[in-house]
Amino acid sequence: MHPSVLGGGVALVALLAWLVSRRQPVVVLRSTDASAVAALNRAQITLVQGLAAASSGSVVDAPATLPALDPLPAPGDARARARLLRLLDQQLQGAPADRLAAMRAAARWSDRATVPLLQRGLRDMDPEVVLTASQAMARFRGRTAAERTLALPLPRNAAPIA
Repeated sequence: MHPSVLGGGVALVALLAWLVSRRQPVVVLRSTDASAVAALNRAQITLVQGLAAASSGSVVDAPATLPALDPLPAPGDARARARLLRLLDQQLQGAPADRLAAMRAAARWSDRATVPLLQRGLRDMDPEVVLTASQAMARFRGRTAAERTLALPLPRNAAPIA
């Protein structure tokens, strides 16, 4: 047998082995229709938006269950502060209207003791409660007044500003 025929046969066998061993691309979900998934997503979005609109309308109409808090506790009145914090904590465990009323009362009080309650409100399921809590938390963002008054000393190699 001639060496060129033998080399051609080996090359042909190698080519066939390479073609057979190539992986074909895998189609993950051949049966999934993207339009059906999109329609399902649109239906769920409209359902959630409808529930949010219905809950926001009912919350506006619902009376606040928080008793009259005017005047709010004075800074030195520890017993009244503790009572109000307990009441707000109990309301956060109630219905959405109660949780919203608790967030509004905590925002109106604007005391640093309400920060843990406002943080719980940020993780609430009702979007209106979350919005109210985030607006109330805006007052507590940034540095405290004590931190603002402290001036950092200059480094040793810095010249003082004259």
